[in-house]
Amino acid sequence: MNLLDVIQKAVRDVLHSSQLTDMVTGVVESTDPLTIVNDISQAPLREEVLILTETVKDPALETGDKVIMLSVMHGQKYLVISRS
Repeated sequence: MNLLDVIQKAVRDVLHSSQLTDMVTGVVESTDPLTIVNDISQAPLREEVLILTETVKDPALETGDKVIMLSVMHGQKYLVISRS
């Protein structure tokens, strides 16, 4: 294995391990304040970490709605992209 191969493998490994986004599903647990339970985190996701797109703002989310989200910033924020 030459130096170029080693560098390329290292870059691939870093990119693979960083996973900047991850798709997850969740269920709206409450609407005021907004909390969503997903299959990854143990605690409900609070409004402070949720970013809502226009497609889920209108009409407003209701308790029990199933949603599709992208986990960003290593799970520090969740972008709610649609109902499922």
